[in-house]
Amino acid sequence: MYKTKNYEEIVEVVNRILINENIYKIPIKVSSICYSNNILLFSYKEGYNIIKKLDLDDKLYNKGFSIYINNKYIIFYDENQDRKLIRFIIAHELGHIFLNHFQVDYINDNISILEEEANIFAISLLIPTQILNKININKFKDIPIIFDIPLDFLKYIKLKHNKIKIYNNFKKYINNIKNLNQCYLFLFLQFLCQLFDYLSY
Repeated sequence: MYKTKNYEEIVEVVNRILINENIYKIPIKVSSICYSNNILLFSYKEGYNIIKKLDLDDKLYNKGFSIYINNKYIIFYDENQDRKLIRFIIAHELGHIFLNHFQVDYINDNISILEEEANIFAISLLIPTQILNKININKFKDIPIIFDIPLDFLKYIKLKHNKIKIYNNFKKYINNIKNLNQCYLFLFLQFLCQLFDYLSY
């Protein structure tokens, strides 16, 4: 039986990556994380011969996926998606890799848990809270620009158990941002809360 990782454990994995990679600026370059960890990264077009050879055509219906073969991780993504969404897809697949999901039996009971863990990893990697309190955000519309994410990127994410923890963590760090007016703070937190409510199921 798979032992579910809690929110704090996942954030700790992300923090170790940021420290090991000496990442202190945003937006996070997910392709650089792949490169420095010898993780191959291919669009579906670039990796089509590999996908065909491994008989993984059925995976092409997904926005992205990853495999472990010959002691090597490979991430594939649909290049026809929005560039910012592709960043999330890669971050999600990095979550599966760094959270050791490839050592887990993908039985039906585990799939939704593993997917949620990878989503939490992606959120924590693309919007790292330890960097959040060190940057200057002046306007609500700056959020997707600064983090290089789609404004509605959380709509792609299924979260069932951890949305309140994520929301509270963002709130804690947002409150530490200097020169942030209360109007903006309210809008940002309201934005997060509404999106997390949207993701409930």
